[in-house]
Amino acid sequence: MHPVTPPPPLSPPPPPPPAPVAPAPPAPASASAPLMSSSIEGASPERGLGLEHVDAVSG
Repeated sequence: MHPVTPPPPLSPPPPPPPAPVAPAPPAPASASAPLMSSSIEGASPERGLGLEHVDAVSG
């Protein structure tokens, strides 16, 4: 009888996937935040864009 050969060593696990790209630094986000908040507080951008779009189409 042939000697029992041990099973081959398991192949090393595949490397972990690359880490996701880190979000943009807080500098640009904080800079754009006041602009968005001010536009929402001053006049709803949806209504403003809607009127402009209607004017462009009707005109």
